[in-house]
This record gives sequence, structure tokens and C-alpha cells, in this order.
Amino acid sequence: MSFKYIKKPGSKEDIVDAFWMTLLPDYFPKRLNYSLHPQRHQNNTDKAIDVVVGVRVIRHNGLQSVILIEDKRRGLETRNAQWADALSQLTDYMLETRKEKEQAQSQVLYGAVNIGT
Repeated sequence: MSFKYIKKPGSKEDIVDAFWMTLLPDYFPKRLNYSLHPQRHQNNTDKAIDVVVGVRVIRHNGLQSVILIEDKRRGLETRNAQWADALSQLTDYMLETRKEKEQAQSQVLYGAVNIGT
């Protein structure tokens, strides 16, 4: 997925997700037991299905989440309400992830919000 597609006016959130799914393996390689996966969540605001890019690592007690990335499409970067909404969504998803039985409660779980590029 090329960076140029994200910069196009009217690009959608799935284009941003695809970009991150292409980029993140360079930083979280399979040879170090990482895996990338899209996670589907129901957005509490409008009940839509939202996809969050996630990175997991294989540890002794299973596959644990390391980082979740909430993406929004280009064109919303200057809207404070969009940033607040995205942060709220990510926080909810991180709390859901913490409840998974494989997730070690003492393990750090990172989150990132990305709007556009």
C-alpha cells in the first residue's frame, strides 16, 4: 500500500489501515514472534463496526497484544472532536483487550491514534 493513496482527497479509513498493516511488519517482524491482525470492534458512539490495527507477540502464556492503532481517514486532522472521538474509541478497545484471558495484566499495552497521514 502506497503512502500516496492516503493523501488522496476522500481516501477512506480502510486505506489508512492497509498502510499500517504494510508498514508495521518492518518494525514488528515475524522472526521475533510478532503478528499483525485487524481487530473488529463495535464503536460505542454509533454502533458501527470499526477495525483497529493490532500487533501481538507470542509469549509463554499465549498471543498477547502489544499495540493497538486506531485510524481515521484523511481530512479530519484539524477537527478536535475527531481526535477526542478516536482517543475515546481506542481507550474502549484497549480496555476490552485487557479483559482477554491471554493478556497479562502486568504487560504494557501501547495505543496510538492516527488521522490521515
